[in-house]
Amino acid sequence: MSPPNNLRRQLILNATLTIIKSIPEWTTWHIAELVKVPKSIVYHYFGSKPELTRAAWAHYMKSARDACDIAVDLSMWVAMRADAELARMVRAHREDERAFLKIEFDGALEAWLAQALHVGLGVMRESGVEVNEQEIKKLFKELVFENHIRNRSPEMKAGVEEALST
Repeated sequence: MSPPNNLRRQLILNATLTIIKSIPEWTTWHIAELVKVPKSIVYHYFGSKPELTRAAWAHYMKSARDACDIAVDLSMWVAMRADAELARMVRAHREDERAFLKIEFDGALEAWLAQALHVGLGVMRESGVEVNEQEIKKLFKELVFENHIRNRSPEMKAGVEEALST
């Protein structure tokens, strides 16, 4: 008995993320081979490789809310050079993430730094470096808020942001 449509679609998306992380120049044939279905089944669910890539990005964003998988992120950044719709999706997600972080950290500069920390932790995870990510994120928040308290005056904050931008 074959799996229901939703399950097969999920299997294809999971396989796509697995392949994207391990084969830089992947094809739909790689996906079909991993799922053990004919390539035509992949195209039945996803009309083209760009459509599959965009669906994989959306699936990754839903399933990896707090985890940064640098291999998937890098693959998506490469793929978005040839796919304007994927580029729009990735950039929109990053902007939404940054908007949330601006609120959480009360500043644009801190939001950029939080995103950089997120990527850095992803690189460390991919490299096999063991760190306590929750502790590092907690320390980052403490340092940001300590800095906000120290630099409460608008003039002080404007001077710091101006110095960092030059």
